[in-house]
Amino acid sequence: ARRGTARAANAAAVPWAPLRVPRDIGELVSTLQSEQVQSVLREPERLQFWAYAATRNAFFTAEAIGTSLTVGGGAEAIRSRLQRVGVATDDDGEILPDGILGLLGTQAALAALDEQNVRDGLYKAPYDMSLAHRQWNPGYLLDKTLRLARVTAETAERRGKEDGGVEMRQTVTEDLSGYPEYYTHNFHFQTDGWMSERSAKAYEFQTETLFQGSQDAMQRQTFVPIANYLRRTGLDPSTLTLAEVAGGTGRLLTFMMDNWPLMRKTFVDLSPYYVAEARSNCEYFVEFATGQDSSCSFAPNTYKQGSTEDLPIESESQDILTNVYLFHELPMEARVNSAKEFFRVVKPGGLCVITDSVQEGDNEDMNAVLPLFPAAYHEPHYMDYTTTDMVALFEAEGFRHVSTSVAHLSKVWAFEKPAEKVVAEVVEPAAEA
Repeated sequence: ARRGTARAANAAAVPWAPLRVPRDIGELVSTLQSEQVQSVLREPERLQFWAYAATRNAFFTAEAIGTSLTVGGGAEAIRSRLQRVGVATDDDGEILPDGILGLLGTQAALAALDEQNVRDGLYKAPYDMSLAHRQWNPGYLLDKTLRLARVTAETAERRGKEDGGVEMRQTVTEDLSGYPEYYTHNFHFQTDGWMSERSAKAYEFQTETLFQGSQDAMQRQTFVPIANYLRRTGLDPSTLTLAEVAGGTGRLLTFMMDNWPLMRKTFVDLSPYYVAEARSNCEYFVEFATGQDSSCSFAPNTYKQGSTEDLPIESESQDILTNVYLFHELPMEARVNSAKEFFRVVKPGGLCVITDSVQEGDNEDMNAVLPLFPAAYHEPHYMDYTTTDMVALFEAEGFRHVSTSVAHLSKVWAFEKPAEKVVAEVVEPAAEA
């Protein structure tokens, strides 16, 4: 079955648990004196990582509060935003102090997981920790903040319109006749949906603000099954191919380039504007990386516009395929078609990694608030996704399930395509005596 109860869909997932945040001075002192904290303070690299993670969380939380207060609906908008990420409330909908501490605890748990993966050698520390990266430039941040403010104001207005979720069908000048109906929506109530340069340049900053600076760390969990696959098979990354499909702005692709620079990568997205933005982001990354180390080199990327239901990629040509935050935006038929396409393009013995939203049963604190997300961000297929058995869906197309994990608000599945086709044994009927 491709659809099941929450328990059936999430049986393989380990429930997500936040770290405990100190509730009083005594607990704070005890935490600061603990070996876990002291070991971070003793090691400059670890301290730098935690400072980076805390700075991102603090900055994007401030962005969320600031835009909500000024152009996004005020205090009520802040309360709604916190509820949508699982912050506990009382019976009147007021945010509880323990709810805020719980959010901080789950952000800390994600940072701890991210850092541990780096220490275990599963992937590199984020390249944008360097202060030479443009994200620390005040002018760059101001431009992104102003874009976010405009988008937030427009989103708040569009959210109140009856047809706000499909407004792009009247406002976008692009010919939409060649795109699936489900694609022509203002997902997140975003201006122009996915179909403009303006949308592409605002999206990355907007979604990182939505997740209070946790999006990159959640997406990096995609790399864990890849690293484990490479370790288990002993394959040389420089001989492999990887397809990042429905890749958005290409930010995750830049982290892939940093980790596996000589792996040949194909980037696919249905929006020509997002393909262009991805190319621009990757070009900046190469410029940044070579500026830090002139000896580094990268295999050239291939960029293509296309749908996950009809990928512009040859059959059995990709050793690894990754897909992030797509399936919750697809109707069931498109999910099935996409899984079929993924199976077609992955080589026998190859790996497919899917990262998407948590589902029912993954995080008990989130179960009651999952319906708030599609209502506030125009996600018409989200609730159906939350009870979809993704393992059954992919196994029905021929994949073998490898692992499932949960990280804060995201969930990661790894599948492998069997190296050999399974041929049913034919048993000849016994000869009559």
